[in-house]
Amino acid sequence: MSTGSVVGVGVDVAQSGRFARLLERGAAGVWRHWFTDREASACQRAASPAQAATLCFAVKEATYKAVGAEFSGPVRWRDIEALSTGGRWQVTLHGEVARTAAAAGVATLHVSTGRAGDGVLATVLAERATGPATGPAATTTTATTTTTTGHEEER
Repeated sequence: MSTGSVVGVGVDVAQSGRFARLLERGAAGVWRHWFTDREASACQRAASPAQAATLCFAVKEATYKAVGAEFSGPVRWRDIEALSTGGRWQVTLHGEVARTAAAAGVATLHVSTGRAGDGVLATVLAERATGPATGPAATTTTATTTTTTGHEEER
């Protein structure tokens, strides 16, 4: 069990149909603008790239909200990298998001995701470590498994 305090909680709900339409209109631009190369590759290998992209982006959006990031300009979505392996998420922060998280004392991100039909849900809890901070802010996460109508599923 964690012993840190909560910095923030972020929640995002999205529909896969939106990403499917975006990918149909210009996949290369979507992958380049919103996703890191590793995220794009993982999503493109999934059984449903649009659903994988939607879930990945929902984790990114929930992370942005959880760490309390406020940007002076457009959001740089590639500064939040969310990768899932076997239903466990790892989120790595870069740039302004990493600086904001470090300033808030974020040490750990806890990620929970779910799917139902076309919809996806991502919840991220940003936690501050107790005691003095060490190392970069929030470079790894703990996570729950991704579920579809109550059944465990790998992405």
